Amino acid sequence: MAQERLRALGAAVDQLDGAVAWRFRRNRTDLRVMELLQGQGPLSPSELAAATRLTNAALTAVVDRLVSGGFVQRRPDPADRRRVLVELTDVARHLAEETFAGLFRRVDGVLARYSDDELAVIVDFLTRTREAFLEHVADLLAREARTIRRRHEPR
Repeated sequence: MAQERLRALGAAVDQLDGAVAWRFRRNRTDLRVMELLQGQGPLSPSELAAATRLTNAALTAVVDRLVSGGFVQRRPDPADRRRVLVELTDVARHLAEETFAGLFRRVDGVLARYSDDELAVIVDFLTRTREAFLEHVADLLAREARTIRRRHEPR
């Protein structure tokens, strides 16, 4: 039952991603980069490439699209002027706030139904489930890396 509800939640999140992509007129990879910048603040292109598992060339194309759309900007890193940082524009922040305000209100309404003790259990569940997801991602990536290495081994 819990796994079924998790799958249903995952499907709902996927639908939300699709609707947000449509609203922003961007693809999901572009949105993922914007989400990283929203959550972590300005990042270098290499940090974004690592976080998204995109090649440098692919990440450059994403950033170029987002710059031309007015969603991100490049600026010198104040700590190291040789480095460039990518950051969300005020327009992108405003659009994100406007897009997610209704969802946040709805989720706040749901959370208000629970006691502090129940919320602690929910937070623990979400934290542990996220960790399980990330461990599974790491396992899948490691398995795929082993498969690729075996394909390229001399015979």
